[in-house]
Amino acid sequence: MTDGQIAFAAIGLSSGLTTITGSHADLPSRLGGFARVRMLAENRYATFHKIDLDRQLLVTTRGAYPPDVNAMRVKRQPTDIELGSHDRIEFDLMYDIPKDARITALRLYSDPTDDLGVPLQHDPGAELPLR
Repeated sequence: MTDGQIAFAAIGLSSGLTTITGSHADLPSRLGGFARVRMLAENRYATFHKIDLDRQLLVTTRGAYPPDVNAMRVKRQPTDIELGSHDRIEFDLMYDIPKDARITALRLYSDPTDDLGVPLQHDPGAELPLR
C-alpha cells in the first residue's frame, strides 16, 4: 500500500498484551491491551523523506487510536523517521486499545510531496486492512 511515494507493509501483528517490558521499564495497559504492528516503510522518492509515526492510526471496531507514546518509548521505537532516497526501514508501532476492540486496519500517512519536495496540501492517507 502506498501514500504518495512511500510504500508501507505490515509484516507482523500481535495484540492482547496486558503489559510490555523494555530494558528500562514495564508498562501496564491503561485501556485493556497493547497491539504491536511491525511495519516496513520504503521511500520511493528521489530525495530524503520524513514520516511522522505519531500520525499512524490503528483502526478498530471501537474507533481509531494513535500510537501510545509511552509504549513506543518503552520499546525504544522512534516517533518519526527520515528515509534516504530508495531506503527502507522496519519499525514497530505500539497501540493501547480497549480489550474488546477488534483491529480492522491501519490508516497511514506519509506527508506526500511533489517532485520538488514541496508538501502537498492535503494528505488523505491510505488504509491498510489488517486481518
